[in-house]
Amino acid sequence: MRKAFRNACQCNTTRKNSKDIACGINAHLERVEQFMARERALLDQASHEFRTPIAVISGAPDVLARQALPACAAPPIQRMRATVDNLTEIMVALLYLSREPMSSAPDDPVELDRRLPGLVKDHQHLLDGKPVQFSVHIHQTLCLQVPEAMLRIAIGNLLRNAAENTYDGTITVRLKDGVLSVTDSGEGFDTAQASLHYLSLLRNPTRAGTGKGLGLFLVRRICERFRWTLTLESMPTLGTRAELDFQTRLVQYR
Repeated sequence: MRKAFRNACQCNTTRKNSKDIACGINAHLERVEQFMARERALLDQASHEFRTPIAVISGAPDVLARQALPACAAPPIQRMRATVDNLTEIMVALLYLSREPMSSAPDDPVELDRRLPGLVKDHQHLLDGKPVQFSVHIHQTLCLQVPEAMLRIAIGNLLRNAAENTYDGTITVRLKDGVLSVTDSGEGFDTAQASLHYLSLLRNPTRAGTGKGLGLFLVRRICERFRWTLTLESMPTLGTRAELDFQTRLVQYR
């Protein structure tokens, strides 16, 4: 009888401990859900607050462009427009990536082979005043079922990095076998150091805006969201080759 009583007490203790653990887990999950709800509300509010000033600023270059200004004013106005566009893209990317993926209607297919020349042209101003040129080679038709804004941001960051770090030569943009590559003859960088920087941003995302590397951070996060593969090959002073492999998200590929 004593043994049976002892076993019953142990069972009661086990049930109580299990109940306490379950309550603790449920409380933790509830706190996480509340935190995520606050984050979403903050992001929605921030998005609303940012749209108006960005819209006002983005209209300023258009107003200036219609004025009778000297020719030397054109490059600064173009830089203003490019900077605002870049800020808008960063805001869109951050807001998109901060939300959980939703199983909504599929995105419209994006014909990358048709969009790519225009996207490269949008970054042509970054080469002004430098003996550098883009060279675009399209070897296939390629459709991707992803938000076009995310595709533009990912490719645009690679083009911008290549343009800003190349001072002489050619930046080759190639679409072939489901892979987009951007190859430059610029400064290059230490890939090991860049990987460590990216890992530090993952551990502490609040540092993403404190220095260089936000562009690469965004590209990698976009790739993770859409299961693309980003490959970087670079050596200091020898240039960089960046590849985006879209194989997992192809709609049409031939």
